[in-house]
Order: sequence, then C-alpha cells, then structure tokens
Amino acid sequence: MRMEDRFRELVKSAADHLKESSVQKFLERDEEYQKDVNELNEVEQAYMEVYLSEKQRLICDKLFFCKDRVDYEYGINAYIAGLYDAFRLIELFAMEEIKR
Repeated sequence: MRMEDRFRELVKSAADHLKESSVQKFLERDEEYQKDVNELNEVEQAYMEVYLSEKQRLICDKLFFCKDRVDYEYGINAYIAGLYDAFRLIELFAMEEIKR
C-alpha cells in the first residue's frame, strides 16, 4: 500500500472514530431523523415478514448491504470534506485578519 493511501485510510479511520460521538449527539436531537429511523424499523420488520425465496432474499440482502456500504463511505467522506472546509474557512478568516 502506498504511503498516500495509508495516510488516507488513517485519516478515514480517525474521522470515523471522532464522527461517531459528535454525529450521534446531533442525531439524538433531530426529530426528522428519529422519525426516519422509526419508519426504517417498521419497513425492515415488514420486509422480514414477506415470503421470498432464498435467492430473492440473498439478492435483497446484498442490495441492502451494498447500499449501506456506499452510504457509509459517502458519510465518512462528507465528514472529512466538512473538516477540510472548516480548515479552509479558518485559513480564509486568518488571512482577512492579517490584511487588516
């Protein structure tokens, strides 16, 4: 693994660790998110009660797994991009202060 790739993986891992506690605080207070979670739980229960052949269930389960994995990767990259943007804003504000 290249050093650049290893660094990226380390940043992703660290951001994921930090994200868990900070994001969870926001999600616990977000009523819309809580409604979405409740709806997801209801739909998931309904899915489990639907008769599907083994092949159909495997396809659906793989679809859900892949979707979750893509959503996770998107989320962690969005979090890292947010950190990057925050640093850029701090840098811009610092430059403005220096100009004064």
